[in-house]
Amino acid sequence: MAIVNSRGLDVDESIEWSEGLVSRVLAKHRRWGYRSNLALVPNVSWGFLGHEADILCCSKAKYLTEIEIKVTLLDWKADKSKRKWSGDPNKPFAREARIKNFWYAAPYQLAVRWEEVGIPEFAGVLGVSKARKWTQGYVDVIKKAKDIPTHRKLRDDEVIKLLRLGALRYWDCSNTLETSARYYADLKNEYDNLVKAKGDVLENKALVK
Repeated sequence: MAIVNSRGLDVDESIEWSEGLVSRVLAKHRRWGYRSNLALVPNVSWGFLGHEADILCCSKAKYLTEIEIKVTLLDWKADKSKRKWSGDPNKPFAREARIKNFWYAAPYQLAVRWEEVGIPEFAGVLGVSKARKWTQGYVDVIKKAKDIPTHRKLRDDEVIKLLRLGALRYWDCSNTLETSARYYADLKNEYDNLVKAKGDVLENKALVK
C-alpha cells in the first residue's frame, strides 16, 4: 500500500535517503530554508554548542532551532543514549540552554514511526519526502515541537559566530567539491586511456589476421 504525505501525494519510497539529501530538502523549504532565516548551518559542533548538531537554524528573531536528522530506525533509537541529554525535561541539554525548539527530521515513511522510538516529549518530528513524478521535496510536521523552557534569544555576537561557522562550512564544501571533481576527472582520463588501449589491441589483432 502506497504511503501518502499530507498533500495527498504518493511518497516515492524508492529514494535512498541520506543525511545530505534530507538536509538539502530542508534547506530549500519556505519555513526551514536559508532564505527564510538568518542562518542555517549544518554540522555544528564544539565551536558553538556543547554538543554536535546536524543543523542549527537561527530565525530572524534570533531564536535557535536544532534539527537532528535520522535515516534509519536503529540510529534513531540510539539517539536517547547520547551524552548531550541531561535527563531533565525542563533543561534537556546537558551543556546548552539557548535552543528554543528541537526537531527530528527523517524520511516520511520513517518519521511516521516516531512513537516506536520513545523521543523526548518536547521534540518535534518532520517528515521529508519526494512525491512520484515530482522533483521538489516536501516537509510535513508529523509531531509539533514544544518550546524548551530554558531557551533565550541569541546575542548579536553569537549570531555573528554562527554566521562565520556557516561561511567556513561553505568553503570547506567548495574545496571538497573541487577535490572530488579533480578525482573523477582523473578517473575518466584513466578510463578513456584504457578504452583507447583496448581498441588499439583489437585493431592490431585484426591487422594480424
